[in-house]
Amino acid sequence: MAGNHISLEEIAEHESVITKEFRSEAEGYKFYNDYAWSKGFSIRKDNVTYNGDGKVVWRHSCCSYEGYRLLKYFERTGQIREPRA
Repeated sequence: MAGNHISLEEIAEHESVITKEFRSEAEGYKFYNDYAWSKGFSIRKDNVTYNGDGKVVWRHSCCSYEGYRLLKYFERTGQIREPRA
């Protein structure tokens, strides 16, 4: 499989990006969204985990096109706009 090799620089960049810790959720979101834009895509906020005090302790971000819309968004009544696919 020639062409599927990953350089040491790409591995180092990946490690430096995924191991970051931030002081706030907003700071992390800004960093990863800026990084995603530099690579040609965008992100959105996904799953979240709260501690016993109701504070966010973990937030998953994913590609803005990842996954499917939840069924509850299609079953809402009184929508002004048609839901996106």
